[in-house]
Amino acid sequence: MSFKISVSNSYWHKVEVVLFNENGEVEKSTFQAKFKRLTRPEVEDSLGRGPSKKAKTDAELIDEVLLDWKDVEDPDGKAIPFNKENRDKLFQIHEVQPAVAKAFYKSIFGEREKN
Repeated sequence: MSFKISVSNSYWHKVEVVLFNENGEVEKSTFQAKFKRLTRPEVEDSLGRGPSKKAKTDAELIDEVLLDWKDVEDPDGKAIPFNKENRDKLFQIHEVQPAVAKAFYKSIFGEREKN
């Protein structure tokens, strides 16, 4: 199959969130995040390698790249729609925001992560 110089503006990627439960055991949960596809200069800028020389925080990055999600549910198993209010509520769980940023960089660099 040949490579086409036309790609979509967004894509889905798995986010894995690791939490400790009330018994101190590790629990892993996953959901799908829809990310905006950044250009190479935009990625370099997010890492602090662009003209600004300032890396974006996880919050700044996520504001720019997180477009939607799937498989995020309330305690009763009902799907929670993606919107700013629900995103902010989800990010009150400390481990979620860095997991989303990590998943974004993993989607670009594979196993390599943001320095």
